[in-house]
Amino acid sequence: MPRAVVTFDRSVDRRLVHRSSIAGVFLTSVRRQTADVWTLGVQVPRPWPVPPRRHPTTVPLTHGVEVLRQCGLAVAHSGLDVPLDHAFTIQQISFGWSGPAPRYPDFGPYEATARMQLVERLVRRGTTTGLRLAFRLTAATHEVAVGGGVLRCLPRHQYDLLRRRAAPGPPVTRHDRAPVRRMVRRGGRVSGLVGWDHTDPFAFDHPTDHLPGMTLLRSAIDAAEAATSARVRALDVSFDRFTEYAPPPTISATPDPSGVVHVEVTQAGSATTRGLLRVG
Repeated sequence: MPRAVVTFDRSVDRRLVHRSSIAGVFLTSVRRQTADVWTLGVQVPRPWPVPPRRHPTTVPLTHGVEVLRQCGLAVAHSGLDVPLDHAFTIQQISFGWSGPAPRYPDFGPYEATARMQLVERLVRRGTTTGLRLAFRLTAATHEVAVGGGVLRCLPRHQYDLLRRRAAPGPPVTRHDRAPVRRMVRRGGRVSGLVGWDHTDPFAFDHPTDHLPGMTLLRSAIDAAEAATSARVRALDVSFDRFTEYAPPPTISATPDPSGVVHVEVTQAGSATTRGLLRVG
């Protein structure tokens, strides 16, 4: 099979990556290389800052994770015949920069090429129900980041039934200035409440019946960096169950001497999200 070349002249269909706004689509093309491998064009815009903050000079870790998320969904829909109306839940996700975080060019977005490989596919009655994927990001032939994840694929009626049993409450509108509010430091441990701003177009691109995973990752990164005074460069996070808008979820970050920070989100006395974040 001849090698397909990625392009950067337009965004993919926003439905492939479950985005309402075209501005939130980071993928520009999806090309199948082999039965189990795809390459994807990636464009990462600079985040819009809240004054008086300046534009970041390097790609935020959360934007790298969002590239991985979008790649997984695009491959599932366009390459593995998962219908567009299916829902996804991320069971586990890992992402890390291979070196220093990549810098934005002086003008325009950051461009790279992603490689997604299918590691495992679960099928029931002819329908894909789960995927395990491996991810690699390159720019100018140099490896920029690696990662992977596990997705659960659900027909809309199954997802609705799953959430109805959980009896989720309505979304809680907040305008928190920080990803962790009421932060407390005791020794080397940091804890607080998960904060969010429901008008943030990155995390809240469309209405959700649970707290978005990207909101939890932002809080985890913020807590880990507060606990260590260092930048997070990699993460490996498991989402054990949905985190609801209420009661208020709490987060804790506990570093160990190896440079790994153990992060946990709890709600109503039970852990919903657990992760290992590496700083340095």
